[in-house]
Amino acid sequence: MPIYSLFNDKTFSHIKFDFLTVGERENVDRIQIKCFFSDDAVINSAEKGIWSVYNRLAGRHLVHSGKKYYIVCEFDSDDVNKKVTGSSAGLAFALQFVQEILRIEKNYTIGYSIAVTGAVSDRTGRAKVQKVDSITEKIETAIQILKAGDKIIFPEANQIEVEESLRRKIIKKKIILCPVQTVDQALDIILESYRSLEPKKEIKRTNFFIIFKSRTIQIASVAVVIIIITMFFIFNKSSPEDYYNKIIKNLESGEFESANKIYKDFLLSFADDTTSIRWQSLKNYFVDELNLDIVFEYFKEDSQLITTNKSISDILLGTDDGYRFKITASYDCYLYILQIDSNNGVELLFPLSSFALKNHYLKKNIQYFIPGGDNYFYLSDYNHHGNILVYIIASSWRSLDIEKSFTDYEQSSSLNKLEKFESLVKHIEERKASTDAEIKGIYYSEEKLLQE
Repeated sequence: MPIYSLFNDKTFSHIKFDFLTVGERENVDRIQIKCFFSDDAVINSAEKGIWSVYNRLAGRHLVHSGKKYYIVCEFDSDDVNKKVTGSSAGLAFALQFVQEILRIEKNYTIGYSIAVTGAVSDRTGRAKVQKVDSITEKIETAIQILKAGDKIIFPEANQIEVEESLRRKIIKKKIILCPVQTVDQALDIILESYRSLEPKKEIKRTNFFIIFKSRTIQIASVAVVIIIITMFFIFNKSSPEDYYNKIIKNLESGEFESANKIYKDFLLSFADDTTSIRWQSLKNYFVDELNLDIVFEYFKEDSQLITTNKSISDILLGTDDGYRFKITASYDCYLYILQIDSNNGVELLFPLSSFALKNHYLKKNIQYFIPGGDNYFYLSDYNHHGNILVYIIASSWRSLDIEKSFTDYEQSSSLNKLEKFESLVKHIEERKASTDAEIKGIYYSEEKLLQE
């Protein structure tokens, strides 16, 4: 269930975590944190919150000894331009980390939502939860988004500010108010429900035994399987759903000619099915052209921001010049932005975290800032050399072949780096030829930036 961070302006946001793989032998800290927000106070609050609760989890043997965590965190807000500041989200970062650890290590999910505010004093297991501003506004926001049985966790130092009228609203909605003095007390609130449950595996074994205990049921199950297999061979004709799944699988793997052939077979075999939801989805892939409205913004050192919606090729940028994209899609799609330097170095600009989070899914007719908020890309951040190729790719389906090729490239050793690089570029540039396969639902752009 979500953990919401509450803000002074009566808004809220869910904190999203992604865990990247770190080898136990890698000479790095047990916790590494990558934040996609620019305010130093917010970054510091995330580090304090995560480190403080990690130390308590380690003391309770809820994290594996020696295991290292690389965490990518960001705010999941409908307002892509929202700028978050201050340190009051520290406790929210801490509790989001606890929830993710319980999910990953213990296969347990908290059964209720939590709205959280509170600054964390330091990174140790003895960290205090400190007072925050605008507690009335934050609790009013929490009352709006929570339901019966959910909890509000906030600093005990703020409790005197919670007026009686506000408490009556909380009681009426059956929300649980939880003031805390320390991170450890907040952790106890989360772990209370976890400790009360028996391990899920024992429950599953018991149910399995009950279901298959009866020999009669076993025999009946075998008979049903035999009948299904027999009917499959008798009526071995692909359904519209079979065609649809095959088409999607081929598109996601970059097999565009095969996808188009199956699509044409589908139209011939099921001409009367062209009004279905499946066909309407496929129409977006093959018939309707996907367009991106791209605005490129950059500034030269301390100069004024320069905006262009034309080709960005041959724009000259230095290592201290910031740049970003504003992108609006004509219909829902997955977006990828990669840049490649003259030494075959590849950097994934978008999505900002791992592919599994699906943060690269854009809704139609909404302008997205990449990177978000007031942030910019800088060539110096990525140690690029020479001229830079920028690939912008979008489609209604995930490009799993590009995702896999980029992951293989990142994880490859120096011995086979070039081979993985060439494979990645091949998959990228196959989009350029997709129009030959009569697939209109792909956007492909290749631009060249000049580096000073």
